[in-house]
Amino acid sequence: MATVTLNIFTAAFPLITTNDLKYVVYAASDPGVEVASQTFSPVHPARTVSFPGLNRINYIWKLLEMNGITVVAERASFNVVPDNSEFRYKSPIEIQTDLTPGIVNGATSFVFDGTGGTYDWRGWNIFTERVGMGTMQRDVEYSWDSVTGTFTLLLSGDSFQPTEKFNFEFELLIQTSSGVPPAELFSGVMIVTGTTTLVAGDAGKKIIIKGASPYFVITLPDISVTPASVPFYFESGVGSHVCVRIATAGSDVIDWMKGSRTDLKIGPCEYLTLYKNTDGGAKWRVHDYEGNFLKVGRIITTDADIADEYNAVEMDGSSLSINNYARLYEDFVQQLPPSQVVNFGDWATGDNKYKFSYASGGLFKVPDRRNLFDRNSDGSILPGVYSADKVGPISGATATINKGNSYTGPPNNNIFGNGAASPESKDIPIAISTGNTETVPKHYVTRKFILV
Repeated sequence: MATVTLNIFTAAFPLITTNDLKYVVYAASDPGVEVASQTFSPVHPARTVSFPGLNRINYIWKLLEMNGITVVAERASFNVVPDNSEFRYKSPIEIQTDLTPGIVNGATSFVFDGTGGTYDWRGWNIFTERVGMGTMQRDVEYSWDSVTGTFTLLLSGDSFQPTEKFNFEFELLIQTSSGVPPAELFSGVMIVTGTTTLVAGDAGKKIIIKGASPYFVITLPDISVTPASVPFYFESGVGSHVCVRIATAGSDVIDWMKGSRTDLKIGPCEYLTLYKNTDGGAKWRVHDYEGNFLKVGRIITTDADIADEYNAVEMDGSSLSINNYARLYEDFVQQLPPSQVVNFGDWATGDNKYKFSYASGGLFKVPDRRNLFDRNSDGSILPGVYSADKVGPISGATATINKGNSYTGPPNNNIFGNGAASPESKDIPIAISTGNTETVPKHYVTRKFILV
């Protein structure tokens, strides 16, 4: 592979008087491993630092302020993409039979492939002059195999003569085959089946989650040693996991949702991309996501919604694990007003079963809202009392309709109206049917699910 030289120019750093400056080169495909580095002690004038002989690949270059082996600050960070074309020039060469290694008198060919002290002309196109005879005609007087480096005389009876000289010139090469490889979407792929701690070198990888258990934790690397702006791609695939916690290391935080988070939870068939951002201090940020991160706790009832959601549970009064359903419990239930949550032991009492419960013994309750209609409350209605704009219980009783004045409904609910005719009485049935025609539709009971 062709090589390149990386020359780095930096301005002076007169305020850094006690710490070293370390110039570090990382391969973009493995940003946690140093390829080359140079360290300088104070003082720090403007300087150019060269790294010759690097393979022609993409790099990340960083300038680090060091106190011993500890990184104090990252002073610069750049992606380096070498040009994908290269000019190669070889100066003319004169060879002589019996004096130049590999060519002897009486022979009809030589091989210059770099072995046995010979020249290595493989990959070059040549122009040949036989001293005293002029320019030789290719494929008539000689042949040249640039792959093997083999030169052969073609005329019958011709051979190399003692001390005979040949002059060779080489065609200028514009070489693109060793240029920058096509950009890859991921630097690598790793499969995670259980509790794992990532390292800085995992930046840029596609991390596929295929859990062997319902719940486990993936810990991010220490953000101080993680390359900036290089994403971690999390894909929660098909496995036995229900919820996986992606947690920060130490005091690191994720600047997303309400901010200063120390974890995010991911469920099956979801994805999440995290990266290190250094604006205003190093923090994890979300580049892209798909899932219930911002929808947890939403109730869905329609057939189409239920069919489209992978991470939902029925509101049937079940007891759920606070780990397996950590996102629902921590990011939703624990954020509800206290009036909407009851103690686990009180959940089965009265109307408490229509609410969520706090956890006990690692379990919490979801509401049992089967066969119920939801209603809003303005917070001012006493139990058993219905305000004038609310519907009370209807049992198919007879009501007196006063066209001129009013009609009377359930207790404490006098609703007034106006009319111009005399009073009359009518029955109010729950449903009226004639043959196959319903004037009042029957109830279609839907199942309620909540996103987790």
